[in-house]
Amino acid sequence: MIRLKNVVKTYADGEGRVYALDDVSLEVEKKDFTVILGPSGSGKSTLVNVMSGLDRCDMGRIFYDDADITKLKEKELVAFRRENVGFVFQAYYLLPDLNVENNIRMGANLVHNEDYDEIVEMLNIKDYLKRMPYQLSGGQQQRVSIARALAKKPKVLFCDEPTGALDETHGKQVLALLQKYQEANPVSIVMVTHNQGISAMANKVVRVNSGKIIEVSENDSVLSAAEVRWS
Repeated sequence: MIRLKNVVKTYADGEGRVYALDDVSLEVEKKDFTVILGPSGSGKSTLVNVMSGLDRCDMGRIFYDDADITKLKEKELVAFRRENVGFVFQAYYLLPDLNVENNIRMGANLVHNEDYDEIVEMLNIKDYLKRMPYQLSGGQQQRVSIARALAKKPKVLFCDEPTGALDETHGKQVLALLQKYQEANPVSIVMVTHNQGISAMANKVVRVNSGKIIEVSENDSVLSAAEVRWS
């Protein structure tokens, strides 16, 4: 379980400070599919960055089970991210000089995982392994970025607008793959999105505005990716 307690994150703005996160507390249970919604500049991405250990908060505490990651030194935090979390972003961040297989292997090598064939099969990218990123469509590149993240066998997968650059067809394909993977594996998913419809896939929905969590709700039933109303 992830627990945020009274987390604060500020940035310099001229002579003052802007609160990107203002006294935020949140819990994410194991196997949760959590969607974070909010307008641009509301603090969604900052919340994911500090929650995942990509960035440090100024105040507050962040626990993974009983481990307080706010107390980790930089090398320890790097090791924590390597061993526990995966990332998928709107920008695919594939290395352009490596083919698909070697991009995926980069993620697998971080945790000495030599068996990622099942992920490749599930994401339907086996035929692309020898291609370079520029030879792939946007949807294909996003599937490769997901495969690279999942090859680390993360306990938590953080997704920041993973369908933001995709049309409805390819976006729903990506969501369906994430949903399918979570059904078969003990992973929590935390997803930032502008797409209100995706929240129907989640068991927990977090609404953020002006650096504060304004609502946390739970869905009694969740939709499949195919059933999501695209918006």
